[in-house]
Amino acid sequence: RHLRISSKTEFDINLKAICDEYEVQPTLLQFINGTDETDCGDFWCFSMRSTRCNGYWDCVDGRDELNCSLNALPTIRQQQGLSLDALVGIELRTGKTLSEQSILIKVTITVLIFMITFGSIGNILCVMTFAQQKSREIGCGYYLFVISIYNQLTLVILGLRFAYLLLTQTVVWNNKGRSLILCKCLDYGLTLLPNLSDWLSACVSVERTLAAVRGALFNKQVSIRTAKGLCVVLLIVLSAVTVPEIRTRQLIEDPRLGRYTWCVTKFSSEKLQAFKSFLSIAHLLGPFLINLFSTSILIVAIARQKLTVRKRNVNQSFTAMLREQTAHYKQLLITHTVLLILALPRLIISLGSLCIDTTWRNYVFLAGYFISFMPIVTTLFIFVIPAPLYRDELKQYLLCIRSVGIPN
Repeated sequence: RHLRISSKTEFDINLKAICDEYEVQPTLLQFINGTDETDCGDFWCFSMRSTRCNGYWDCVDGRDELNCSLNALPTIRQQQGLSLDALVGIELRTGKTLSEQSILIKVTITVLIFMITFGSIGNILCVMTFAQQKSREIGCGYYLFVISIYNQLTLVILGLRFAYLLLTQTVVWNNKGRSLILCKCLDYGLTLLPNLSDWLSACVSVERTLAAVRGALFNKQVSIRTAKGLCVVLLIVLSAVTVPEIRTRQLIEDPRLGRYTWCVTKFSSEKLQAFKSFLSIAHLLGPFLINLFSTSILIVAIARQKLTVRKRNVNQSFTAMLREQTAHYKQLLITHTVLLILALPRLIISLGSLCIDTTWRNYVFLAGYFISFMPIVTTLFIFVIPAPLYRDELKQYLLCIRSVGIPN
């Protein structure tokens, strides 16, 4: 796959070689009739916007040490998964302070600070709510308590992950061993914890459905023991199947300056990449289908129960009752669908070929990256605010804090 750019100098760029390989050398750029006397704006430079070419990566038009306008840079992202390095690494001005960074980096930092601050407040309120004994009378409360903790840990790791990227790009960090450990651990956590939350939310739907179907026969103590056991089992199983994330994370030298490194995904084989893709799809569709199926059973079960009671006084068909209950519980169906849509960008970006050759596409992918974390940020509005029991518990706890301080 070649791209020919015609201007004062003509040359071919082997985009496939640049996007598919990490150890790319300037010799991959085949120059034809090159000249040093050209307009910088007509050509591409392997450097940052408004910065200087550094000698290691020459300007594509053959010149060095000139301010170059980067109209489009095919970055080395073909086999990278969803990571901050792949999305904003090329925008970071290496060796520069935060005040000297581009607008995109400053906006990214602002958005991250807002997400982490807003999400942390909500998650802490959720932990406080589900820590109350009344909120954990059945397994649902225990699941939600653990979900709140996982979501807060995810936000902490997300902040550390971006801090790691800034540190490795703005400061020359010679300890590559420590960098590699942080690279693997942080990305492992960012993959594992959201998946755990998704599967536990599916457990909440199943628990809610069982409580409705069994009615008076529902055993709360068994429910709590089952919830504790499933939380442990899911943690062990998902931790094991997420191990390939550690194996695929590697450090590569920044293609602009060899002194800096990027934390990226590099698959050693197509089978490993296919397995990773399968897991990504399973973690997305599995919880969604369980939520959808459980909610459907819940609606049907409640419709049958209410129809049995009402038939004594009102002649109503099952279809009419089913429509009534569907309208009553449509909030659950909408919530599950919205959560799926919010998680889709994470799947699309991780499975797609991230050879981004235009700035606007980079912005779209970066926006998708942030959107995929919205369920983590909005835990309070997904699980607490819509539920009268949990909402009342939160109100009582906040009133207690205001009146007599934080209770023991």
